[in-house]
Amino acid sequence: MSESLRDQLLSAGFTKSVKAKPAQNKRPKTPANRKTRSATDLEQAWAARKVSEKNEQRHKREHKLAEQKRRQAVNQQILKLIDAAKIDTQEGQLTRNFLHHGKIRKIMLKQDQLKQLNAGELAVVFLRGRYFLVTSELALKVAKLSPYHVPSLEGAETDEEAEHPVPDDLSW
Repeated sequence: MSESLRDQLLSAGFTKSVKAKPAQNKRPKTPANRKTRSATDLEQAWAARKVSEKNEQRHKREHKLAEQKRRQAVNQQILKLIDAAKIDTQEGQLTRNFLHHGKIRKIMLKQDQLKQLNAGELAVVFLRGRYFLVTSELALKVAKLSPYHVPSLEGAETDEEAEHPVPDDLSW
C-alpha cells in the first residue's frame, strides 16, 4: 500500500519508465545588459524631451517678441497719425461714456464736440491708456491698422432689452 502513484501507474502499464525532463522556463532568456539598455533608452527619451521643450519655449519666446515688435510698429504709426490730427479736449466739461473691451470708459468733450461725436463726424481712438478725439476719416485709417484701437461708440443692446422693447405708445 505504500507504493507511490508512479509505481502503481507503471505496474498497471499506463506509463513508461522515462526520466523526467527538467522544466523549461517559459520566459525567453534575456541578455544580461537589459537593465542598462533600458536605462540608456530612458535617458535618451528624457534628453530628447528636454531638447524639444527647449525648442518649443524658444519658438514661443521668438513668436512673442515678433508680435511685440509688430504691435510697437503699429503703435508708432498710430501715434504719428494722432499727433498730427488730434482734437484738443482739455477744456471739455461734458462726458461721453462708451463701452471699450467690456468696460465703460469716458472722454471729456465740449458741447459742439459732443454733437459732432454723436453725429459720427468725430471718433475716439485708444492708444497707450488714453483716449483721443480725432476725425472719423483718421479713425478709419487707424482701424485698418488695428481695430483694437478704435472703440465702438454705439450702445450695446443686451438680450433683456431685445426681449422686452419699450412700446411706442408708452407715455411717461
